[in-house]
Amino acid sequence: MENPRLKKDPPVQFMSIPNNLIGKGLLWAMRHYMNKERYSLVTRGRGPKKGFKRSTGFDTPKSHAKRLGVYIKDKWKDKTHEYDRHEEYKQWEADQLVKDTAEALEKAAGLASSLFTPKDEVN
Repeated sequence: MENPRLKKDPPVQFMSIPNNLIGKGLLWAMRHYMNKERYSLVTRGRGPKKGFKRSTGFDTPKSHAKRLGVYIKDKWKDKTHEYDRHEEYKQWEADQLVKDTAEALEKAAGLASSLFTPKDEVN
């Protein structure tokens, strides 16, 4: 069985929201109705407007961007005690413990049988 904690889902992405009144209204609604305890919303500038040159870095400042990129990240994926598949992980841990114990017992039984071979009974 594979470790369920290793499967990380990428954040939800919206890459071409226009940087105008409609796009800003959409971002406002997303932030307003989003479950803030579980999700976080990050916006970044994409594609510079005409006449603006990027100075450094990969992102365009939001004030000079033609479009906005939005990332919705799941906060619970990073916390072990609030992990959404915590029960599945606990089951995996228990299965691994049983498997390791069974292997150790088999090894011990093989070693014991090789050390303690029954001697012929003397009558």
